[in-house]
Amino acid sequence: MTDVILFASYFLSSCSGLVLIKYGSMIKDGIILHIPIINLSLSIFSIMGYACYITSFLLYIVLVGRHELTFLNPFSVGVTSILIFVSAAIFFGEAITVAKVAGLALVLAGVVVINVFK
Repeated sequence: MTDVILFASYFLSSCSGLVLIKYGSMIKDGIILHIPIINLSLSIFSIMGYACYITSFLLYIVLVGRHELTFLNPFSVGVTSILIFVSAAIFFGEAITVAKVAGLALVLAGVVVINVFK
């Protein structure tokens, strides 16, 4: 049960982090910090996104200690790819094309093959 909570927390923090970072980079009002050397403007949304993404990294470190990398990496990349794909379509209106869906299907098929035929 603990691993289910860890995985769910990882997926939620990773996906929400990326969505918030993307949203924070799109808004022009509410910039609270600008770093001109790298042309980075931070809003409260992007800062929250970075906090979520750092949390996801820390959760991933815990998961690395508990699972084989040959399972963990393909599984986590596959699931987060699907969640981010859906989130991008919902929140940002990004196009869902046949090529993108086919690519995600291949990723998902790869994850299944790796985990079924251990």
